[in-house]
Amino acid sequence: MDNIKIKKNTDYSKLIEENKHYILITAIYVLGLIAGTLIYKNLDTDALNKTLEKILISNDNTFLSIFVQKIITYLCVYILAVVFALSVIGYPAVNIIPFLCGFEIAVKLSYYYTLYNVKGLGYSLLLNAPEISAFMLIMIFTVNQAGELSKKIFKSTFMKESSEINNASYYLKKFCVYVLEIICVATVNSLIEFLLSSIITL
Repeated sequence: MDNIKIKKNTDYSKLIEENKHYILITAIYVLGLIAGTLIYKNLDTDALNKTLEKILISNDNTFLSIFVQKIITYLCVYILAVVFALSVIGYPAVNIIPFLCGFEIAVKLSYYYTLYNVKGLGYSLLLNAPEISAFMLIMIFTVNQAGELSKKIFKSTFMKESSEINNASYYLKKFCVYVLEIICVATVNSLIEFLLSSIITL
């Protein structure tokens, strides 16, 4: 016990300041969850539910089809973040990504709950828990890096601060690591969904 040192005087204001970008991205993601839930509640119609059924419920539940669907979705979101990173106006625009991710997840949860009550919500949470945790964690870091790189490009373009993009290779390496992590997450999530779909039926 003598070797354990507990910091009693943690400077929370400094901690918040150092992580303000991550806090902001997470808050935007939560806003997306809230918006998705409220909008679905107000637009809960047969036409909307039939459209979501075509998107969310597939008769082809093979591992390959699930994986292809997920990797396409994940990479589209990821590529959008990278495109914003390489744009001079990408810093404010890239923050829409966590909002849209939160919105999409909230709509899926609301749809399953509306049609199948608690059983549907539990099933949806089992399917989306890995996506909510692993994929969104990667996207939070990706969005933060994209915002930082975009700000550097903006300063280099309009403020003539050429030193700002000298370490652009650092960000490119980060993006390469993130895309490999996304492929791993897509594989794991696809396997989980494949196994659950063969065991659980609504």
